[in-house]
Amino acid sequence: MLRRSEKSAFAPNVYVFPGGTVDPQDRHAQPRASPQELRRLFRMASPPSLDLQAGLLAAARREVLEETGVRLSDSEPLEIFSHWITPTSIAPRYDVFFFVARMPLGQTPVADRAETHDGLWMTPADALARGDAGRLALIYPPRKHLERLRGFRSVAELLAFARAKPILTVLAEGTERDGFALPDALEGAW
Repeated sequence: MLRRSEKSAFAPNVYVFPGGTVDPQDRHAQPRASPQELRRLFRMASPPSLDLQAGLLAAARREVLEETGVRLSDSEPLEIFSHWITPTSIAPRYDVFFFVARMPLGQTPVADRAETHDGLWMTPADALARGDAGRLALIYPPRKHLERLRGFRSVAELLAFARAKPILTVLAEGTERDGFALPDALEGAW
């Protein structure tokens, strides 16, 4: 996890996973996944266009490289874990895909010191414990992901789960002041 810059417009000084926006060049990055592979990855009721799907995969790899220095190999699986859209009470609104991947051997993640600081490599259980103790500022979506991730015993188990699970769009309810909650039908299902 990485601490967002104190100058960030959204969630300054909060710990998050690497991420960012799809840039125009991401939509045309090579190599591109086949349409069949994109359909497998984006198995959802209303998937984005194939062009945007390819851009999301390229952006995920690029953002991890930019923010942590880790180069995710094209041969390593990158699996979609979830799709979240911020509640209508939040402005600006974000439409976010969360991915999971195996950490490549021989690489050490390091925060870029521009967009992010204080990179921490830890288990989901440790991150949640630090958050509960007030030593790690977390916002709702990363916290919910850490809660889901802590139940996996290995990366292989996590990747297999992500590969097989449905990709449901999550729209949390509530406000920053009053707190957020998942709709009952999505708790544990996303």
